[in-house]
Amino acid sequence: MSDFVRYTIPGIPLGCVYALVATGLVLTYKTSGVFNLAFGAQAFVSAAVLYDTHVRHDWPIVPAVGLSVFVVAPLLGLVLERLLFRHMRTAGWQVKLIASLGLLVALPEIVKLWFGSKQEFRPPVLWPDPDRVYRFGEYFIPAKNLAATLATLVIVVGLGVLFRYTALGLRMRAVVESPRMLELAGIDAERVSMSAWMLSSFLAGLAGVLLAPCSPPSTPTTSRS
Repeated sequence: MSDFVRYTIPGIPLGCVYALVATGLVLTYKTSGVFNLAFGAQAFVSAAVLYDTHVRHDWPIVPAVGLSVFVVAPLLGLVLERLLFRHMRTAGWQVKLIASLGLLVALPEIVKLWFGSKQEFRPPVLWPDPDRVYRFGEYFIPAKNLAATLATLVIVVGLGVLFRYTALGLRMRAVVESPRMLELAGIDAERVSMSAWMLSSFLAGLAGVLLAPCSPPSTPTTSRS
């Protein structure tokens, strides 16, 4: 039993982050019919912005996270939805899949124009004491893993409140059932889809900055694997 717990604890943070990834993928698929294969590339963009601002340019961690996760990530989702995917609403699944696959390849290459191809080490950890290790009896958990777990719990609670108690959440649930009926009720289904893409991209950005410290050195090519 002790071995089971010892191996389970390190896997919980990664499982939490992958839960964020799954939520973002389902969100875009249900609201726009796009299985977004570029989700990992979007996560990489936010991780690269965080590294560039915090490590290379010595920004404090809070504004660096604010820019990469709360500004760049939703803005990237908005741009992708407005310029590309909203025009594919009636296209076949093959077209949508190939478009997202193309973005998976293109986005890291675009980032490489300013990020470079050199390996970068020690992505910032979203925790006040990033090198600390918390011990619980004979078990322990690094700060970077604890940050991923707590952030996921906060996001899960926040999403639950959003979808259950807010007008936007109710509209997102409604557009999944019937976009046509939503429009007959006087609500712009495209605007709801746009909001879903921005929220999904925010989750991608958050997953990217949480996973980066737990992953091997970051390069623009590793996001394809």
